[in-house]
Amino acid sequence: MTKIKYSQGNKSNLEEKKIDAGFLGKIFGCGDNISKNVVGLIASLLTITIIFVVIFSNPNTQEVVSIIAPILTLAIGYLVGVKTSN
Repeated sequence: MTKIKYSQGNKSNLEEKKIDAGFLGKIFGCGDNISKNVVGLIASLLTITIIFVVIFSNPNTQEVVSIIAPILTLAIGYLVGVKTSN
């Protein structure tokens, strides 16, 4: 294992980024990955919602799934189609 040594300049830069990110920045990250993280969270919540509705056999199961499924596929399509800026 190699240890990374931070110089004083890098350490203060890292601390500035933490301060600039704020509370939501700590949760979702910052920079280019923010949109992927938010969409990933939304896709996860929609998937859990569909599973919950199907397992507990809500009388409106088909209606709920028909509303959520297009949004979920859109979110997954965004995640798959996002290009990196490298």
